[in-house]
Amino acid sequence: MEKEIRKAIGKNIAKFRKQKGLSQKELAEKLGIGCPNVSYIETGKYAPRLNTLIKMAQIFDAEMYEFFIFESHISKENVKETLLKMINKDEMLMRLMYRIYLAIRTDYAPKNKKDDVHINP
Repeated sequence: MEKEIRKAIGKNIAKFRKQKGLSQKELAEKLGIGCPNVSYIETGKYAPRLNTLIKMAQIFDAEMYEFFIFESHISKENVKETLLKMINKDEMLMRLMYRIYLAIRTDYAPKNKKDDVHINP
């Protein structure tokens, strides 16, 4: 199921990239990553890192939550089950998901540098 979610995120990223008229190579250059990595993200082989998602949102003039709007073929229960398993394994991921939730629900955005979230890969 985790791979299915990565594929859905990747499909959304590919859609945004194409809407901006960017090639995978051009997007990779803007992100400062290798071209194969863009392909791996778009096909669901890799999950994008948070800093990559932030940069993509800026490049695409999009909100981060838009990468997580899935087509109806992924059931809500499957997404919920997969996310809960992943969160239970990783406290940092749990904190990150909570901050994403806050951002979506409250338009939370750090106002000061000291409020910025720093997550080491």
